[in-house]
Amino acid sequence: MLVTRPVLHQHFVREDGRRAVSLRVFCGRAGSSVPLAVCQRCAVYVAKLDEGGGARPRICCRPPPRPFAVTAGATLVEGATAVSAAASAERAAALAGDATTPTLVVEPDSGALVGMLRRVDVRGRVRSWATAREIMSPAAALWEGASLHDAVVAMARKHLRAVAIVTASGAPVGVLSDVSAMSALARPR
Repeated sequence: MLVTRPVLHQHFVREDGRRAVSLRVFCGRAGSSVPLAVCQRCAVYVAKLDEGGGARPRICCRPPPRPFAVTAGATLVEGATAVSAAASAERAAALAGDATTPTLVVEPDSGALVGMLRRVDVRGRVRSWATAREIMSPAAALWEGASLHDAVVAMARKHLRAVAIVTASGAPVGVLSDVSAMSALARPR
């Protein structure tokens, strides 16, 4: 039996408006996300599946030798949209207004998560002189290797509908919503 995982598209908008995209995949062997190029060089990698018709690409690989716990990172189905903390509030608000999940705010140099923007954060707060850092909310973040149970408990304790999932270095991987977390918990194993 083969394992399939979604390819996570991470979109980053720099302060000057230029965009960058990186592709990551959650690796069951590593217990964390890895760049797609690293995944494709792995000994257990089989193929990248592009089904077309708007379907998200997935990778296919042989399962790890021992089952692993369901983690917050393994549950993600799409990557993060992030904006530089130094980007204009207008640019950041446009991203947050279009996004169905919160837009993450990151440090321009390190890429580390510093905050989160939701539609409610930008309503009436955007000024031409402001930056994304000035209109963001603090971000609740969990390491991608944290158990899904721990992620749900953390969201419940803090009364959150979504939490940012980050790598061990603090770079955002995606956003885990309460609905997708509960769906993953309800799935038969």
